[in-house]
Amino acid sequence: MRIKKSQISFEYLAIAGIIIITTTVLLYVFAAGYMESDKIKKAQNSVNALANAADDVYLGRAEDKKYVYINLPSGIKFASASGRQILIQLDVGGSIIDAMVITTAIVNGTLPTGQGMHKLYVEKLKSGIVLIGSLNDTSPPRIIDKSINGLLMEVTTDEYALCRYDSADITFDNMTSSFNGELTLHKTTIS
Repeated sequence: MRIKKSQISFEYLAIAGIIIITTTVLLYVFAAGYMESDKIKKAQNSVNALANAADDVYLGRAEDKKYVYINLPSGIKFASASGRQILIQLDVGGSIIDAMVITTAIVNGTLPTGQGMHKLYVEKLKSGIVLIGSLNDTSPPRIIDKSINGLLMEVTTDEYALCRYDSADITFDNMTSSFNGELTLHKTTIS
């Protein structure tokens, strides 16, 4: 008799263990799916907020410059504001997902890729282009292309920049000659 009681107790324990393991796996799958959908939603809300702000300043529905707070998810692989498109690409479960919106305004700028809350400015330039940028951008712009054709010198930077040059090796603030242009394309005639 005792053998049967312990065998039945063991079977109940095994069934309870299987139920607990199955429930844990189902909860994990549900939670992972929810987190992935939340990442996509955060990215799409961010590009929508930036596009709305860009179109507002472009169409005169707001001042020429406004600030936007966006809450970015983890896993961002690429983010840009260029042409009429604002794009965030993020890794969701090993796949790259695009959160993208097309704007009325022509936009350009550097978007952050780090997780969390970011304050960005959205500004309409005199040229009509809307500049989007981070207030805590501490990395200097990089020259990604340059050309000299006779006395005309052109420089393209990877983000909006003020460009200067000098024949001496001096700090940027002490340089006296400036390029013309806004955003990323800068030109000057060498004198």
